[in-house]
Amino acid sequence: MKYDIKNIEKAVDAALEAGYRHIDTAYVYDNEAEIGQALVKWLESGKIKREELFITTKLPHYALRPECVEKYLKMSLEKLQLDYVDLFLVHHSVGCMEISKEMTDPFVLDPETDHVKIWKAMEAQVDAGRAKSIGLSNFNARQVKRVWKSARIKPVMLQIELHVFFEQREIVTFCKALDMEVTAYAPLGCPDIGSMTYPLEDPLVKKIAKKHNRTTAQVLLRHTIQRGIIVIPKSSDPTRIRDNFNTGIRDMDTTIDTALEAGFRHIDTAYAYKNEEAIGKSLKRWFDSGKIKREELFIVTKLPSSGNRAEDVEKYLKQSLKNLQMTYVDLYLIHQPIGSFPEPDNDGNRVLDPNTDHLSLWKAMEAQVDAGRARSIGLSNFNARQVKRVWENARIKPANNQVELNLFFQQKELVAFCKALDVTICAYSPLGSPGMRIKMHKGDPSIIDMPLTHPVVLKLAEKYKKTPSQILIRHSIQRGVVVIPKSNNPERLKENIQVFDFALSPDDVYELDFLDRAQHLNGLNGKPSLSVVNVLFYSMKAATQDIDTTIDTALEAGFRHIDTAYGYKNEEAIGKSLKRWFDSGKIKREELFIVTKAMEAQVDAGRARSIGMSNFNARQVKRVWENARIKPANNQVELNLFFQQKELVAFCKALDVTICAYSPLGSPGMRIKMHKGDPSKVEMPLTDPVVLKLAKKYNKTPSQILIRHSIQRGVVVIPKSNNPERLKQNIQVFDFTLSPEDVYELDFLDRGEKGRGYERRETLSKRVLEHPENPLNDPY
Repeated sequence: MKYDIKNIEKAVDAALEAGYRHIDTAYVYDNEAEIGQALVKWLESGKIKREELFITTKLPHYALRPECVEKYLKMSLEKLQLDYVDLFLVHHSVGCMEISKEMTDPFVLDPETDHVKIWKAMEAQVDAGRAKSIGLSNFNARQVKRVWKSARIKPVMLQIELHVFFEQREIVTFCKALDMEVTAYAPLGCPDIGSMTYPLEDPLVKKIAKKHNRTTAQVLLRHTIQRGIIVIPKSSDPTRIRDNFNTGIRDMDTTIDTALEAGFRHIDTAYAYKNEEAIGKSLKRWFDSGKIKREELFIVTKLPSSGNRAEDVEKYLKQSLKNLQMTYVDLYLIHQPIGSFPEPDNDGNRVLDPNTDHLSLWKAMEAQVDAGRARSIGLSNFNARQVKRVWENARIKPANNQVELNLFFQQKELVAFCKALDVTICAYSPLGSPGMRIKMHKGDPSIIDMPLTHPVVLKLAEKYKKTPSQILIRHSIQRGVVVIPKSNNPERLKENIQVFDFALSPDDVYELDFLDRAQHLNGLNGKPSLSVVNVLFYSMKAATQDIDTTIDTALEAGFRHIDTAYGYKNEEAIGKSLKRWFDSGKIKREELFIVTKAMEAQVDAGRARSIGMSNFNARQVKRVWENARIKPANNQVELNLFFQQKELVAFCKALDVTICAYSPLGSPGMRIKMHKGDPSKVEMPLTDPVVLKLAKKYNKTPSQILIRHSIQRGVVVIPKSNNPERLKQNIQVFDFTLSPEDVYELDFLDRGEKGRGYERRETLSKRVLEHPENPLNDPY
């Protein structure tokens, strides 16, 4: 690893000029001083800032003792002439005795190596500001897990040997499960070691390199990158350094030409992407040629997070317009809800702006529309709560919210929420970001595959004679989502727009919908009308004395929400029972919340305090809501673990319409009645293995687990029961909380329409199915 100073300087120069910003070294490489000198030259020239670099170094194997960690990191920092490193790794799992002049063998193993104690000393370096993050190198899965379990500051990285002949699939998967990145050293297979065969000379690699007009090294690096692995190819040759960096970069002119020739007219960029100027030059060439007019294009750019202040909006948009050589953009977005200051702190850290004010920012965005610099304005990466706050206070409503969305992260709730407000959703990374080396979104640990290679996607691609990309894009389009798949490959660009000559069948859409990893919608808090569980009396055959018993048990247990309907034919019996309670003085009328299905005139007349709907779909809710003087307060719908109605819940919440769930336990009686065959084999929420497991964990009944799950989603629940013991159990759900992991596991049991317990399509008459207002005619 030791080179002369000139070679090191040449290597650093070539790397930084090519665009590299990640420099990996180690104390044992004995080149930190030379790298430090080269970096100082660049930093002092002003061509690069410290915060733009990511520097990694490592604790040597002969310093694997807690008392040595600080000493060796300080020596590395002194050589590198830096105040901190971005990542400090434990270089090896096997420790040796510290080297001394008296030693004849420099590799005397240290039997006292204690990874847990070493890690505590590593954590102290983060606390002291000498390392921004810490990780491991050359550890196996068992060793990684031991450190991870004991860590206060979790390891962010495992650096290991990895190449096409040694893919280390198991440990890569293992680390992803722990949200640890994997970095591959020797990703080209160590050709200089002199093995008989190595990846660079493999016939298959050569064939693929020829096909893509790339070097074999670039093919190998690209393969590893598409596995989600960071690569650090060792090279000091300037030409190879440039080749290796250009693995995924193509000429902007070629990309724009291919896109426009293929028929694309929507171009998405941002100030932060640093490519506006190149796009502007390419587009000007097209305008000057007369092949396309400005009004035929839809150009989107974004305000950077460093400009999230009202006074900066105009400045940044004007700069973007200058870069693009345009007088206006079609859509201008706030790139991130979190603002930061343009300049880093003294340690090179990005400084977040705690005073980011979305409302004042939005007024400045509206001014850009008034000035003609933007035709429309919108948001990006905003959650439901943030969208709603802007929307409620906007003079010019946000037209769009651009968010990450793909097959594994379908954002169903956010899509429905924005749809309710007439805010379109635009999906970036709709193919699942297969080439990203560092995942911006930390998904569920079980996600180790990619949408493009999922068996269902491959099956549908074969069925429709389309590529996997086209299946994924078409799926999003059929959900009403605008997609912007990133690509600079000419063939893929052409493929991506050829998605309007076919449609996925409803069954195929359902199968793809079911692959969502059930991510939660941050910031979307429920607004139930009361903070207690509600009880549904649906006892058409019950005698008056049974109603009395049920009412007595419910009110004594603490229920205050009574749900009935004219059609239930039990209102008279309920009325008599309630009068008995009122007359006794044990309860007052204003303490109860009575619902019946009888609208605005009834509120005006004082006969109803609020009005709402039941079994309405999103389109029907929106139509009523838009035309209402008194807005609907509630929509009561069937909802259970197998039929979670996530989109409808989010849609109604956007309009401040609470959702009330009837049959929240999954209608076990109805399921048994409808099942043809052995009743013991009927799948029901109450007997699902996950529910039973959690009931045992929390020492609760399965019913209580199901009710608590709905409550934590912000849904009002009305479990039907006239059994005194069950009534008492159903309200005893406020003394525990399901963990986020357990909520996720329950969320994942959603089966969509197939999870209904009541009104399934197969149970409805043809007249009902063909009725224009049948709520089942719409997706939700």
